[in-house]
Amino acid sequence: MINGKLELISKEIKYLINPIHKSKLDLYIKDIFSGKLSGEFKSLLSGYSSDFLEYKEYNYGDSINLIDWKVFARKEKLYIKKFQHYSDSNIYFVLDSSESMSYREKFSKFEYGFLLVSILSLIFSFYRNRVFLITYINNRYVQLKIDSIKELYKTIDILSKTHYSASFFSNIIENKNFFLSISSNSIVFLLSDFMEDEKIILEFYKLLEHKTKRFYGIQIITNDELNLNFDENINLVDIENKEESYFLESKSLKRKYIEEVNRWMNNLKKIFTKRYNRLFIYNMEEPSIFAIKLIKEIN
Repeated sequence: MINGKLELISKEIKYLINPIHKSKLDLYIKDIFSGKLSGEFKSLLSGYSSDFLEYKEYNYGDSINLIDWKVFARKEKLYIKKFQHYSDSNIYFVLDSSESMSYREKFSKFEYGFLLVSILSLIFSFYRNRVFLITYINNRYVQLKIDSIKELYKTIDILSKTHYSASFFSNIIENKNFFLSISSNSIVFLLSDFMEDEKIILEFYKLLEHKTKRFYGIQIITNDELNLNFDENINLVDIENKEESYFLESKSLKRKYIEEVNRWMNNLKKIFTKRYNRLFIYNMEEPSIFAIKLIKEIN
């Protein structure tokens, strides 16, 4: 179960959106939010559309074309409609909720993934992209809009009640709603440890490739998983007769493990080979730093 650690993630998000002045990274993020680096995001914007946001009282100078006369008939006051303008690029973050994503250091891999999604969503939404999180909550497919702080906090509350699921990739491959929601100008980020059958990952990749040309994998993996920080020999003992039945020498075990991990990583990289279908390794470093590096890399 995803636990109260998400409260810490909430604090991290609050830190990001407060006045920033503590480091060069923070200043860089301020530059992004102020538009100084907007050229780096130009390729993500392709036309605009609008969603209704809220009503506000009419003030002198407001366009009369925005007045809602139906509201006036009910309340006998003038109100205008406010709209949120978006680019036509929808951003989808697909976050793996498999059991293997429960592995944790400070946070679990799932929680680190959501923290990274939160930071990226703030950046993308600033540039008027619609942003969505797709995952499985208690084995149920959900698509959550996360392009505002309010929506992010609602999502944190939902995820705090989530149990990890089995067969994440198989479930999403079989879900028609997911592929129907993806358009040709969508940008999809898949956050996962990819501890799944390579054939299933390749099948997902090919299905998604038919829907959009911009699809990035973000592999969330710890240094312990990559290097097996383990130096002790192991004696396996038969629990019935208490006799030693097998001996594992740590160096040999570690060597075989690293060989298998490298084989697995190389196979993943072969799947993500195109310019707009790249694989990025996120070994749970500082999420803000990784987010900035990622955005610079994909533009």
